[in-house]
Amino acid sequence: MREIVFDVAPCHPQGIEAKAVERKLRIVASNLEELHEEARDALIQHLGPAHTTYRVRFRHPATR
Repeated sequence: MREIVFDVAPCHPQGIEAKAVERKLRIVASNLEELHEEARDALIQHLGPAHTTYRVRFRHPATR
């Protein structure tokens, strides 16, 4: 299974932003649960049916 890594950072006001540089994807959400849903939707839109072969991982600033 392939993996796509999103770098997570706070976004103002009261939001979270995640970027997947290797795929040029950027998503914004108000909380972590919504961020997961947005990442899934972005992969479906970007990759179509092939999105099922990717695992999504979020990398927070402290783990870089």
